[in-house]
Amino acid sequence: MLLNKSVFTDALKEISKSPALMLLVGVMTLITGILLVLLHNIWYVGWALVITILAWFSLISGIIRTGFPHVAVKMMSNAADNNKVYYTTTGILLLLGIYLGYFGFM
Repeated sequence: MLLNKSVFTDALKEISKSPALMLLVGVMTLITGILLVLLHNIWYVGWALVITILAWFSLISGIIRTGFPHVAVKMMSNAADNNKVYYTTTGILLLLGIYLGYFGFM
């Protein structure tokens, strides 16, 4: 995401233009969120809590994308057009990946 910003912003714009693609992404996110919440709903402090929170975010994101696509389109276009939002999100995802990679492989 840091090296190919134009690829990711173009993908976000294409997804927001196509209702069928938005539905497909929403259904995939919803299924992933449901499975993760059902299989990994651990609420004790530690790295497993981060995975549980990500599972709930995935579930909520899937619900928004399938049930309220106009809200998802607005959020995607905001992320694609605003450099501050894009780089903040990218930084958070990078730190999250490093954190989970450390606990997953060490």
